[in-house]
Parts: sequence; C-alpha cells; structure tokens
Amino acid sequence: MRTSKAKKLGRPVEVDRDKIMDAAQPLFSKQGFHGTSTREIAKLAKCNVAMISYYFGSKKGLYEAIFFRYFEASRLRFIESRATHISDAELVKAWPELKKSVQRRFCSTLYELSLIIVANTEIRRLMVREMCSGESLINLTKAEIGFWGPFRAYLEELIKEGELSGELDPRISIVCLVGPIIYSTIGGELLKKMYGLNYSDRSYVRKVCLQLTRMFFSGYVP
Repeated sequence: MRTSKAKKLGRPVEVDRDKIMDAAQPLFSKQGFHGTSTREIAKLAKCNVAMISYYFGSKKGLYEAIFFRYFEASRLRFIESRATHISDAELVKAWPELKKSVQRRFCSTLYELSLIIVANTEIRRLMVREMCSGESLINLTKAEIGFWGPFRAYLEELIKEGELSGELDPRISIVCLVGPIIYSTIGGELLKKMYGLNYSDRSYVRKVCLQLTRMFFSGYVP
C-alpha cells in the first residue's frame, strides 16, 4: 500500500521582491488599489500569493513599497544630478542661456528631477489616484522622503550662501518648482489641445526648468 508523502511546510519558494512590485505596479496604476487582487499580482509575478505576505505583510504593504522604491530612486537621482563629475564646461554647453555657474547647476538638477516625473507614467497615475481618493493609502509620516529632503537642504544651502532670497520658504519652493511639471503630466492632453505643448517632449521640460530657474534667481527674464 502506498503511503502519500506529507507536504513539506515552510517558506514559499522565493521570488525576487522587485519582480512582485514590477507585476503589481501596472495593475495598481490601471485598476486602483481596491480593484487589484493579490491573486492577480501573484499570477503576473508567477509566484505564490503567500510571497506577498512574506515580503510585504499585506497588499497595502506592497502598495506602499512601490511608492517608497520610487521615492528612493528619485533621491538617488537627485544626489547624482548634483555630482561633482558634472563639469562647468558641460553645464555651459547644456545651459548657455544662463550666465552663472550656480544657476546652471540648479537648472540641470531640476531638469533631471523633472525627467523622472515625466518618465514614470504608472507612478504618476498612482499618485493622482492617491491624491484624489482621500484615503491616504500610503503612510507618508516619514519626513523628507524621496528627493524632498536633499532638495530642501540644497535650497537652504543656496539661501545661506545668498544665491537665493532669504524670504523663500524651502518647502513651498519645492512645491512651486516641481508643481509645474506634475501639472503638465496630469493635464497633458489638455496642454496639447489648448496650447500645443507636449509635456513628454524634452525640449518642453527644458524650457520649463529654464524659466523656473530664471524666476527663482533673478525674476522673470524674457
């Protein structure tokens, strides 16, 4: 008589943590948090549903992890954009319209951050859903997440050095600087129809960053 072998219990077969997030991100973006099931995510990631609990604790934990992965990537991108290996000669070539080195470096940094916002369509949709839902599905109590912290420190440094007005509030300044790009991506179709502007065109992003830099450092320059 055959005896059935008992199934071994224990940790499910491992699947890369990022692979699960990569599978969940487009589903959350398209269907929303409540419209996406863990079974759908596991099927797309080709893993056991238990792996979601193992890595993230819950669907909400996975949802938050996707945001914080993006925030960390944006923080590292900000730091990289300010790296000393970007020479003054390169900045002069990239931003000939600006006369001061500090302004060219500032504009280049803002441009790199703007490209992150423009490029991440799925994250952008998730953020819009989050803002419109009013549910606060992600815990943003951690201060200075993403590029917010280093960008704020950068602005405070420029204010201290006298390059920017001491009357500027660094927190509000970040909103004023990044806001136009976020607005452009959210209202992209409207911009195209009404003004003939294309937010995904790098030349448009460049012009926005150039305009914002001029306004912050020296007022409007036509």
